[in-house]
Parts: sequence; structure tokens; C-alpha cells
Amino acid sequence: MLTSYLIRHPLEVQKDNLYLIRLISNKYSKNISLIVFMSILLNGCIATNLIQNAKVLGLAHHYPIHITEKKQRHKPIVSTQIIYDDNPKTYINNGKHPKVNSDGQFGVIPILDQDWFKVDTVVNIYDFNGNNITWKKPQTEFQGNIDYPLSNHFSILVGISYGTINDKIYWGNRVGLNFFWEYRRWAWNLEIYYNNYNKDYEIDYITLDDARVVVNYDRVWFNNGKGSDRFSNYSIFGTINSVGEQKLFNYFLRFGVGSSQLFILKKHEINSPQQNNLYSLVSIGIFKNIFQNNRILFGHNTYINRNIDKPKIEMDAFLQYDILF
Repeated sequence: MLTSYLIRHPLEVQKDNLYLIRLISNKYSKNISLIVFMSILLNGCIATNLIQNAKVLGLAHHYPIHITEKKQRHKPIVSTQIIYDDNPKTYINNGKHPKVNSDGQFGVIPILDQDWFKVDTVVNIYDFNGNNITWKKPQTEFQGNIDYPLSNHFSILVGISYGTINDKIYWGNRVGLNFFWEYRRWAWNLEIYYNNYNKDYEIDYITLDDARVVVNYDRVWFNNGKGSDRFSNYSIFGTINSVGEQKLFNYFLRFGVGSSQLFILKKHEINSPQQNNLYSLVSIGIFKNIFQNNRILFGHNTYINRNIDKPKIEMDAFLQYDILF
């Protein structure tokens, strides 16, 4: 883990410089060019935070399948789901790592009696091709969900999820709206969710201050931060399923998009180290009505993580059991 060398953050220096600039502007209000020059000289560019290595622990974003088949108002459907992922780690290159040397390392030059380093622009000429974010998820996740129709075409959705990572339980919850229609042998629905999940994270990052206006090179500070927080996001899905009690199996297909906040170190700072994940989801599977008011489903999820340097495709399988009241 990197050691934090930060004694006085560049943003604190900027606040002092801005105060000095205001004093100068009051005294030399007629000399606009002097004010602009002093602002550039003293303030430089806004500091940039770049992630070198981040580890995230938390649930993946799974959702129950909502089958539309003779749904009636005030007839709730209770679902339980088990999801299994044989490779519960996502490795991400967010495309914002600084350039590195030929060994894949970020080269710096120490400065005597300073808490910052000089960026070695001579050797840092290569793009970073590794992964700087690791998202670890539970290998097995459990869900409980309720689909409560308020009419013959509209229902409310509530659900919880939990799984364990390193013997710690991680929880998620969601609420949503479901609009559904059925016509002859086919049915379809639209689902809109508001989701909430807890995550733990630890981040190694650098603070880069473009000081070339003053000293003709970039200054860099090494930092580390960690935290545990709950993050909210939204998702929307559409599902199509076949209808027919005489069939051996019926089929479903779901597709949609969603977003998730992996981490944000300081929520109230604009340039705080953070990473958001935009994903597409496609689910396909079969279901069978059993006994009188029960249904069993088996399916497969495919996720495509999009807003990163190289989109990642991930897959898992699930088993779901519905009780129809």
C-alpha cells in the first residue's frame, strides 16, 4: 500500500492564493491584466486526482425475473432467487491512469525538503495497459422479492439482496414499478428500479498539480483513502415471456441498462476520486409452472460494463422460485 506523503494539499494552497488575489484586485482594480497574470501565476491549474489502484467489495447488481402470466390486482407474487458466479471478480481499467514507464510503473523524481515529487516525463511515455480497479463480489448471492399488482397492468416491486465477502455480509435493497401486458401467447413488462447497496473500498491515488506555469514541471502527491458507504442508482429493464400452460417449458428474455457507483472518496468534493459503472444486462432462460400456484425459473445473465477503457463481459447463472397467491 502506498504511503501518504501529503502534508499540505494543493487545494489548500489554492484557497490562500485566491485570498491574496482578492487583496490585489481591490488595490489594483483598474489594472485587469495584472489581476489575470497573478491569478495564473499563483493559482495554476486545478489539482487532478488519478487512481492508481482501487479495491472494492460489494454486491453485484442482480434483479429477479418478473413473469407476466394471468397477473391480477391484489394477487402478490413472492420470489426467492439464488445467483452463482464462478468468477466473482471484475478487473477494470478506467482509462484515467497516468502514463507509465517501460516497466508499467509511474516514475517520479524526489525533491529535497518537499512533500511532493516531480513527474518524470522522460520515462512516463507509455499508456497504462493493466487494471487499476478490482471489484470483488459474493460468489453466491440470495434475494427475496415481492411483486404486488395494484391493477391488471401495474404493480409495485420491493426486494432485498445479501451475500458474504470475507465473512462480512453485504446488503442491498430496491423498490420499483412494473408495467405489464399480456396478449394471447406472449406477454411483456417494463421495470424501473431505484437501488441501494453498501460497499467497502480502499484507494491509492495521486494528486497531480500542473505547476508548469511557475516551475516548468508537474508536481505529484501520493495519497491513500478508504471508506464504507451506501450508494444509490437506477436501472430500467424490459422482459418478454411466452405464455401457455400446455407447454413443457416457457421462455423469457430480459434486456436493459443500469448504473452503479463503485466508490467516491469524498462526496462533497467535485474532483474526489470516484468511479461509476454503466452496464447493459441481457437475461435468458426458461420457466415452468408446478403444483397449483408455484413456478420455477432457471436463467443466465450477461453483463456488459461499458463506461471504462475496455468494456467487460461477465456472466452468471440463477435459480428462482415464485409463489403466486
